[in-house]
Amino acid sequence: MKYNLLPISLNITDANILIVGGGNVAIRKLKVLQQFTNKVTIVGAKIDDSIKYSGCKFFEKTYDINDLAKANIVFACTNNLSVNKEIKTDCFKRKILVNVAGNSGISDFYSSALFITDNKISFAVNSIQKTFRKAIGMRNRIQRMFENNTSFVNQTETSKKSSQVFLPILINMNKKKALIIGNNYGTDKKMKIVSKYVKNIVHIKDNRNIVEKNLNEYFLIYDCTNNAEFNEAIRRICTERRILLNVHDQARLCDFVSPAIYMKS
Repeated sequence: MKYNLLPISLNITDANILIVGGGNVAIRKLKVLQQFTNKVTIVGAKIDDSIKYSGCKFFEKTYDINDLAKANIVFACTNNLSVNKEIKTDCFKRKILVNVAGNSGISDFYSSALFITDNKISFAVNSIQKTFRKAIGMRNRIQRMFENNTSFVNQTETSKKSSQVFLPILINMNKKKALIIGNNYGTDKKMKIVSKYVKNIVHIKDNRNIVEKNLNEYFLIYDCTNNAEFNEAIRRICTERRILLNVHDQARLCDFVSPAIYMKS
């Protein structure tokens, strides 16, 4: 059985994140995001005091389209469905990723149930179907396992530190296309993994002249060419056209990376 929700870790190192709304949902989103980044701005007609004292930038005002000027990722968390849909429409026109609270059908991505260890390793539990409470329960079990077993925690220590920050999410690939470029040793493995979650995948083995092709139809691209010149060229194109890009073994060029995935049937 194939699904259209793809688990990825989104590069938010330099991303400006906007939360529209100032109530309980916005508070929950903010608490998670502040474990990863301090580049979060909140806009809301009425903002809870806990947000005002959280250290994030906030503007107590109604939403308007100008609020998206510097946003790379948006969470629409108001209690007004028409406003949330307006935000979705505005983001779609600008190719800005948006999560619409309470309306999964129009969201570009979904939040994961997260547990983050003391050494900054994140475990994301995702529910492919509408059983998010089960995902939260599984996340809580993983958290208790770490808290009760310090030797296991120590085994997760990593020697290599990175200045990049990645947020685990589920990308909604419904009616969206993915492109895999290249034919190296890792391409077949990538195809096998991605095809479990994405129905509409195109694989182009030869990257020659692909820069001239129309790539606008693709929502995300995997560059598996191991060609440094092509890697840089496709990076520029994806930046200009706001296409999500993963470059094999080149994290600095990636908009997202593939997490280690275990899928329970």
